[in-house]
Amino acid sequence: MKAYPGSPFGKKLQYEEFPKSKFGSGGRSAAACSTPAFTAFTEVDSNGRLTVAATQVTFTALENNDPATYLYYDQGAGYFTDFIHRFKLYIGSIAGQSIVLPLSLSVGANHTHNDKEVASDGLTFGVQRTGGPGYYLWILDYTNSNLDLTADYGAMVAFTRWIEIERSGTTLTAKIYTDAFSTVEDTLTIVCNNTAQRYITAPGSCEYPVPAGQVVTGYIADLNLCA
Repeated sequence: MKAYPGSPFGKKLQYEEFPKSKFGSGGRSAAACSTPAFTAFTEVDSNGRLTVAATQVTFTALENNDPATYLYYDQGAGYFTDFIHRFKLYIGSIAGQSIVLPLSLSVGANHTHNDKEVASDGLTFGVQRTGGPGYYLWILDYTNSNLDLTADYGAMVAFTRWIEIERSGTTLTAKIYTDAFSTVEDTLTIVCNNTAQRYITAPGSCEYPVPAGQVVTGYIADLNLCA
């Protein structure tokens, strides 16, 4: 495993036009964006942690040591170049030293935090508990370990945020809103790879062989993809 700043394991987290989408027409104009149905994704969930509806995926008691648990869609090689992706995020509880990946992209079929680390593959928005009372949100490029993260949010209370993730060339940005894409709370930015990504995963689990009790519950909803 790579070492990440404040990692749950006591390490420091290091972390135009588009082709036609399989979810709808391509492009970055509002008319070209699409809201895919999560029910069209492929589910891998041997422990029954995910509840999938058309516009929302709920993860319940998702453990760091669960077998690989994720929901993904294969857009085909070379699909995601520059993009803007938006979604609503709710975290109801997060315990132990939990990690969940609400949204990520990858070139290969690497859908969990562990898979992405091993393969050095993927652009990810993550939520992580510090191991103390606090937690934070982050973006990470697994190919170069570039990471940006929020300040520690402090003791866990249930929260809802709206997330906008944009890649433009070699810049990856995540804007975190306290309401429906109006009031920006924080902006995260890293230098990222500009390789076209193939898979979208929403959500992905941690998949680390660690003790039980590192559990997170919440949901993602209203996913909107502009290429």
